[in-house]
Amino acid sequence: MKKTRERVLQGALAAALAAPAGAAAQGWAFNVYGASYHVDRAAARERQFEEFNPGLALRYEWPNRAFAEAGAYRDSGGATARFATLGYQWRRGSLRAGGGLAVLSSPTYNDGRTFAAPLPVLSYDFGPVMLNAVYFPRVPRYSALETFGFYLTVPLGRAGQSAAKLGPA
Repeated sequence: MKKTRERVLQGALAAALAAPAGAAAQGWAFNVYGASYHVDRAAARERQFEEFNPGLALRYEWPNRAFAEAGAYRDSGGATARFATLGYQWRRGSLRAGGGLAVLSSPTYNDGRTFAAPLPVLSYDFGPVMLNAVYFPRVPRYSALETFGFYLTVPLGRAGQSAAKLGPA
């Protein structure tokens, strides 16, 4: 398990360092999922929820900052969660705030039934890589615990300026 974590992190770091600066601003990218934080620590331990959540998604961002993404990750319950999201983020410098409407399917959420949920996302664009935080509120029947998820967005082969320098916020 430790070697798998190390390989995922090494691969994400190598991809981030190899990516051209500012490519996260628009175009194709992939998301590398990896961590979650459950606010109710005791309940997370009791349910044996995992906080290492590896996964990948393909993302496309339009110049107007709207985005679409689809992928899968290992959720906190140890099941494979599949999702697709359409969203938008406002930008002020390198900071982005917004959210998306996600369609999720996993045995861990909503008794295994596919459902849609609005999810807020806060991001910081470092140029060659973007750090993202998503908030999953506790909603009985849908999501057992209030959770923050953390992942990287790594651009695919798009040279350009830093997102902070691409037009007005």
